[in-house]
Parts: sequence; C-alpha cells; structure tokens
Amino acid sequence: MNPHKFTLSLNLVHEPSDGNSRVHIIFVHGLRGHPYKTWLSRLSEKDGSNQLSNPDPGRSSKKQKLKEIWKRFTRKRVQSSPGLGDKNSEINIQNVFWPKDLLPRQCPRATIWSWGYDTKIAKGIGQATNKDHLYNHGMNLTREIRRLQASDQKPIIFIAHSLGGLVVKEALAYASNQEHNDPPTYLALRSTKAILLRNPTHRKQAASKQRRHA
Repeated sequence: MNPHKFTLSLNLVHEPSDGNSRVHIIFVHGLRGHPYKTWLSRLSEKDGSNQLSNPDPGRSSKKQKLKEIWKRFTRKRVQSSPGLGDKNSEINIQNVFWPKDLLPRQCPRATIWSWGYDTKIAKGIGQATNKDHLYNHGMNLTREIRRLQASDQKPIIFIAHSLGGLVVKEALAYASNQEHNDPPTYLALRSTKAILLRNPTHRKQAASKQRRHA
C-alpha cells in the first residue's frame, strides 16, 4: 500500500470481497504516529547486513546474532501460521503492513480502518502550534464513527497505540453523555465491543502519579 494515500481521516484498509462484513476494526496510532507507518513492520537491508554503527564490536556481534534469530523466528511463524503456508499466501517479511497483510487472514469478515490525525505539537519553526488537543481529537474521531455507522450499525473494535488509547477514551467518554442530546452519536459509539491497547499512555500517567505520591 502507498503510505501517501493515507489521510487525516478514516482510511479503508480492507473489506471482505463479497461485502459481507460483520465488524469494524479501527486502528488509532499514537503521538507523532502515522495511519500506515505506525503499523508497518520493516527490516531494512542494513538490518540484515553485518554492518552496524555500534562502535563496540562485542555488543555489535550480539545484536547481529539476535537480529538473525528474530528473522528466522518471524519467518517460521509466517510460514506455519494458518492460511499462510500456501504459495498464493506468501508475505514479504521484509515489509509487512499487518492490518492489511495479516489481520484479514484471521478476521475475514472484518472491515478494517486506520484513522489518521495530526499529533504534531508544533508544525515547524515560526509556525503556529497545533491547537487540536486531545479533546478535539476525540471529537473528530466521534464524528468519523458516527458517519461510518450511519448506514449500518456494526460492532466496533479499536486497536490503539500510545496516545491513541487516550483519544479513543475521550471519544467514548463524550459519546456516553450524548444519549439525550445526540442519540446517533451515542448509539454509534455504544457499538464498541473491545479496545486493544498497545503501550497505553494512561498506564504510564498512573504510574507517574503513584511515584510522585510515594
């Protein structure tokens, strides 16, 4: 997939070829993330070579051995996974966008999306600071979900990384208070059935508060 085709919105990654979708899976990246690059697993040529920039030869040797072990391990896992062993299902392990390349094989009836939003604190020297703070991101995600669910209510599963978890929580918190003021928004987010968090920011914040009060 072309990363330049991903925009600051809901980007369609995959949908069942016969149109029989039963669930929406929505990826939400974190701080300074990208709707494509955040979920991309890539091994460059440098990663597979013997040349490392580490000045410590002993440490470089250990790193190289670990990389070789990891490459063999991931290659075996891909070859032995259900649905991945036939010739028509080969995956380039060097460049895997797993919401597109792997997840549909395990969730064939899912429509998969990746949401993009601007997480840059400042756009550049001399330019205005981004005012689209956490609450606004949550509101924007809420609007996207409402449009998505307008024609067909389906269960929603969020997969969020880092700050993305807080954005999802903000969206759900807002929607939960709209049962009477904005019923379509309330019903759209009420369809959320699960949230998978990777490297969740809120846990780090809680741990930080505990250390401060210790």
